[in-house]
Amino acid sequence: MKNIFALLAMLTLALPYASAQDDDALLGGKWYFGLGEGLRWGGMHFTDIDGTVFPNEDNLPAQPVFSFFVERNFGAKGQFGLRPEITYAKRGGTVSGIYSREEGLYEAFGVSDVRYRLRANYLDLRVPLFFRFGNRASKFRPYVFAGPVIGLAKNGSIRAEWVYDGGFYEGVRIDATKANLASIYFGGLAGLGVKWFFNAGRHRAYLGADVAYEFGLSDTYGSDEKDGKEVRTDMIRLKQYPEPHKVLFLNTTRAFVLFKEAARRSGDKIIPENTLREYMKNADYYLGYKRSCRFYRMTNGYVEREPGVAGEQGKPKTSTYGTLVFDYEFLAERYGVSLTTSSGGSLYEAEETAVPAVFL
Repeated sequence: MKNIFALLAMLTLALPYASAQDDDALLGGKWYFGLGEGLRWGGMHFTDIDGTVFPNEDNLPAQPVFSFFVERNFGAKGQFGLRPEITYAKRGGTVSGIYSREEGLYEAFGVSDVRYRLRANYLDLRVPLFFRFGNRASKFRPYVFAGPVIGLAKNGSIRAEWVYDGGFYEGVRIDATKANLASIYFGGLAGLGVKWFFNAGRHRAYLGADVAYEFGLSDTYGSDEKDGKEVRTDMIRLKQYPEPHKVLFLNTTRAFVLFKEAARRSGDKIIPENTLREYMKNADYYLGYKRSCRFYRMTNGYVEREPGVAGEQGKPKTSTYGTLVFDYEFLAERYGVSLTTSSGGSLYEAEETAVPAVFL
């Protein structure tokens, strides 16, 4: 996916940096520093995408842009200038109508739209080179400019959403920087503008207005997507089963402790937690990560409960952990894994306020 175009409209205010004894001070000086603010209209193009599955590409609405810059003027008439600037900008887009052309699919689920949305925030380094018309004493000086753009992805979000006929929606949201988003964006820009100079004490400041066209040169996403590899993130991978399917929520905090104890007793080498976690994430039976999952607290196969009142059984005790999620039926079929246990009481005797999953 590439950012193929963007239109920027900016207002800039710059103050000179020059001493009163500088011969150039009364003509505006050679150095300026300033602030810019404007709007950015951007568009996305999703490369190598099946238009029958992903039919609609929508652009972001106008987004605010803020920048800080320094400017160095040179040339006999001050006609050239270089303006390195740090700019905050937002990039993204939306693909909507996903699978809408598959007959009867939306109607079967009561869905009005399925969409994918990217909103990523960047800090851009822009270094435009200017050529100005007129002489240094002119009050108004039009100019043209062009230069490279290097963007650093800082934060943002990626959403996959199902929008239902009733107006509500559900889906998943992940941090854009934890997905397969390229950390660096490359592009270029070209534009034109005008400066209005005014006196600021013994110096001349200026107010500028310009319009620029930005074009992307690099893919928004990294090499895994371009190479067609699967990208897993800290979320549940979307899978649709024809009937209810058993999954395993694994409390890694407890599981890794037990793994280390077993390794020590057997004299085996203890594998670091990060290595073990990455190994499990790349297994065929891995489905994803759930940040918060409540488990029943178990002791010797029995559910721990709060003290009861008037002879009644108390509510079960629960604890919340982050969990890895696995395809339990795949484990059972492929490896003969069976984690079914019996206890002195049913997990469902009390309110079903926690996940009745196996707690290791």
